[in-house]
Amino acid sequence: MRKPTLSVITLVYNQAPFLQERIRSICTQTFKDFEWIVLDDFSTDHSAEVLQRELRNVPQLKKLILHDQNIGVYQSYEEALSWCEADFVARAEGDDTCAPDYFEKAIDFLVKYPNVSFVHTAYRIIDSEGVVKRVVYPYKSTGIIPGTEVFRDLVLRGNLICSPSVIFRRNHYFSVGGINEGWTYAGDYELWLKLSAQYDVGYISEPLLDWRRLPQAISKRGTISPEGATEPYRVLNSVFGSLSSEQDHLRALRKKAIRAFSTKSMAAKAFWWLVYRREPRMALEMMRAANHYDPGVWLNPISYLATFRHLVPAAVRRMLKGSGGAMDFLPK
Repeated sequence: MRKPTLSVITLVYNQAPFLQERIRSICTQTFKDFEWIVLDDFSTDHSAEVLQRELRNVPQLKKLILHDQNIGVYQSYEEALSWCEADFVARAEGDDTCAPDYFEKAIDFLVKYPNVSFVHTAYRIIDSEGVVKRVVYPYKSTGIIPGTEVFRDLVLRGNLICSPSVIFRRNHYFSVGGINEGWTYAGDYELWLKLSAQYDVGYISEPLLDWRRLPQAISKRGTISPEGATEPYRVLNSVFGSLSSEQDHLRALRKKAIRAFSTKSMAAKAFWWLVYRREPRMALEMMRAANHYDPGVWLNPISYLATFRHLVPAAVRRMLKGSGGAMDFLPK
């Protein structure tokens, strides 16, 4: 039997209210040559029942996995990936939606440019009601971006790639070791770093994905918890430590990358705890954590200048929009 062109993985955890819309957005894709692996990681709502009912007559469904215990995002992802046979893999989260031509445009791009490891797109951030809060364009125009440029952007600007907007080559995924199941929040970030260190990256400057940001989402919990907030430090140290001597031009970015994360992301999180949540203890915890991974960061006056230049415009924009304590204030 001929293998499909695309494997689609959908991980579900307590996303019952959004599953019908998610399933409809996959079933109405103009590109039909895909297999679908859906995994529910022991949801405590009625997600499993919705999946069994709505997927019953979907011809592309290859496997529906219903866990009897929760094992976590990246372990679930690896399990679902073990069922994939296609050369290209997409991760379609259970609470997001995508444009009908998303698969078609992404696959066309990857077929046209065989040197590209993965392609990602612009995206819209939506709330629980589907209201668009912001449209994000990580790059200006559609095309191939040199991997070294993407790597530099990822370490200095943060994770600008929205994972559900990505379709990647399965052989490239395994060539860099895949996702480290030991991470809780930043496994995707590490994967994009490893792939961009080795291969070029494609980008489509059209918002083909609606990415739903909910208060209970693991990406948000990782943003505000001390453990999650500091995990990118450990990811950066791991990735830089794994680079070869032939990648000295990338290794040279290590100190600058750590400092950028401290003065942008960690400072923003401290500000959020202090101003929006009025919890100075947690704000101090964020500052201490930054100093642990980046010793002396707050003894350098330039760090405060960098923080000020990043934080004040972002805070003003959020306040002008009347967002209050919205977590969208924070950088990804």
